[in-house]
Amino acid sequence: MVEAWIPENEIRSRNELTDHGFAKDYDAVVTLRIGSSRPRFALEYERSPKTISQYDRIRKAIDAETIVHQFLYLTANEHIQSFLLQCLSSTKQRLYIGRAREFPLHLLETLVVEAASGRRVKFGETL
Repeated sequence: MVEAWIPENEIRSRNELTDHGFAKDYDAVVTLRIGSSRPRFALEYERSPKTISQYDRIRKAIDAETIVHQFLYLTANEHIQSFLLQCLSSTKQRLYIGRAREFPLHLLETLVVEAASGRRVKFGETL
């Protein structure tokens, strides 16, 4: 199922040392293998909330991203999830927010919320 996993240290290195980096230092960029499809997304894990101004800068970086076009934020709890939805709701990208504890149990069946619309969907349906 996981075809490629680019960890944060490799992303950071690529961003600092090349001219073809990502718009942000993501925790990981993941490529899956689902039949003949190879969906790719940036993965972020939020243990604790940042400030509203930090999330505004993050949203702008994500909106400027040209290499990866889908984003999954996994949060430590429902309060951070709700705060992220507020802060990132104006994104132009396909950004989804779910709970970290559910993801290992349900993977593609994990319920996530689309930041821009507030729509709940299984993560696998977004790929």
